[in-house]
Amino acid sequence: MKQISKYAYGLLLLAGICLFSGCGKEEAAFQSVPETTSLDSTVQREETAATTRTSQGQDTAAQEESTAIDYGPNPWSGTYIMADPNMEADPEVLDSITMTLPEDVTRHRVTNCQIDFVKNGTQVGGFLLVDIPEDMLEKASQTKEDFEVLSDHVAKQVMPDIYPAEASLWGGGHTKGRNHYLTIFVKTAEKNGAWTQYRHYIYVGEEYCYDFWIDEGWWGDSGFGIMESLSCADIKPELNEVEFAWSNE
Repeated sequence: MKQISKYAYGLLLLAGICLFSGCGKEEAAFQSVPETTSLDSTVQREETAATTRTSQGQDTAAQEESTAIDYGPNPWSGTYIMADPNMEADPEVLDSITMTLPEDVTRHRVTNCQIDFVKNGTQVGGFLLVDIPEDMLEKASQTKEDFEVLSDHVAKQVMPDIYPAEASLWGGGHTKGRNHYLTIFVKTAEKNGAWTQYRHYIYVGEEYCYDFWIDEGWWGDSGFGIMESLSCADIKPELNEVEFAWSNE
């Protein structure tokens, strides 16, 4: 009996050692790597996996590697469109947005509140989270003057280095038949015979407000292809199909 007990005890001890060693390897293999992000174009950016939609409409997961920021701002305005650094959100907020991107446009994460669209080494559009008070949204649908107050609020938030000193609000308003709340146009001051016009399409979600913006000079379809393919659980159609009391149309 003693010999059998020692033998059984040895087997149990050996099995325990093997089991412990296996768990250690598994745990090490699945340890998460902390994510780092940067707003400065002169430093390293951690670009994480982002879900995109192919031109055929199929969802694919694209792993964006950590590289030096190798794309520039609009060459004429010389500015990047940036989310307010005080905005906070979980990473899944913008990662949950899917859309169809043109083949020559890539998607890059900047922060949990900002995604850039890049073409030919230039920032040409993106999605930002923006802070817009609820009463400001409601008033903007009532009068053009209140719309201009909202437009001024957004432009100062995402383009503070050029607006209002080197840019002006132009046109804008609610666009019937589209799935967003309103459109803001911002036109830069002319430099060396050139100027830039940005479109800011504002979407209202249950938790956040979103600014899908484009640099018009790079988009032949004014961004409508992305808008028609856009999918986001937070953005509800009923929150954006508000009847405006005024229109530029």
